[in-house]
Amino acid sequence: MCIYIGAEVLLANLLLYNSNITSRDIELYCEQLKENFYNKTNITSLYIDSNNQSLEYALIRYKDEFRKFQGTFYQNQTINIRHFNDRFDEKISLILKETAQNIKQRKEYTMCEYCQNQLEKDIYNYKDDVDSHYIYVYDNLLCIELNFDYSKSFAKHVEINYCPMCGRKL
Repeated sequence: MCIYIGAEVLLANLLLYNSNITSRDIELYCEQLKENFYNKTNITSLYIDSNNQSLEYALIRYKDEFRKFQGTFYQNQTINIRHFNDRFDEKISLILKETAQNIKQRKEYTMCEYCQNQLEKDIYNYKDDVDSHYIYVYDNLLCIELNFDYSKSFAKHVEINYCPMCGRKL
């Protein structure tokens, strides 16, 4: 048995459980889907359409379902995926949903090394006899401090909502 899973089906299932998904989430979802389909079904050939052009086309074609799109994050709080998953039999639809749910759970419990260090996360440090440069995350602030020749300096603190390293909501 051969099966094709379109980009709109990937997005619909991921967005059902998580309103903020990244390209890495899509990659993980595709990898996990392949494993689950080959282990749980008699499918011999599986094609998952996950290239960027297909994803962007799905967002345009199904704009009522995928209302908001910003950078690498696809967002929609009230998504109806029934008409996407009705293309498949019940077993395949269930695998699509369960795999997306597992991606959400994995994402919630997996933190990058920066997120694990709760309060302050160093991103870049440089110091010599005259200059020093520091870029770090402190709580929900991205902090940039540059000092040149002991006389010139620059400091900027910007409020952020997502980890700059892994995209997890802070």
